[in-house]
Amino acid sequence: MKELKVALRIARELSEIADTLRKLTKEIESLEEQKGEDKEVTEKAVHISDKQVSECNGSEKEASKAVELDIDTVRNILADISRRGKRDKVRRLILEFGGEKLTDLKPECYEALVERAKRI
Repeated sequence: MKELKVALRIARELSEIADTLRKLTKEIESLEEQKGEDKEVTEKAVHISDKQVSECNGSEKEASKAVELDIDTVRNILADISRRGKRDKVRRLILEFGGEKLTDLKPECYEALVERAKRI
């Protein structure tokens, strides 16, 4: 009789484990679907970002266009992002725009740089 109770308890626990695994499977499938959607959005953003970088590096934008952001504003924005633990990403972003440091970048690049930095 005691053995029968133990076997029944084990069967119930295995059933609960199976239910939990089913729930986890559904959650993982849902996350995979979201990941696929996020990937599409990210790919579009990267395409736009790459265009901005090439425009900045290739001077496709007119040099006479009014610069909306000054270096101090950009520096403050990047410093705030860096303080949130994203220092390495900010550094790579500046390198991606063609500079070793912020002062190496053209003022025409600031707007695109800030847009990319805010997405970090």
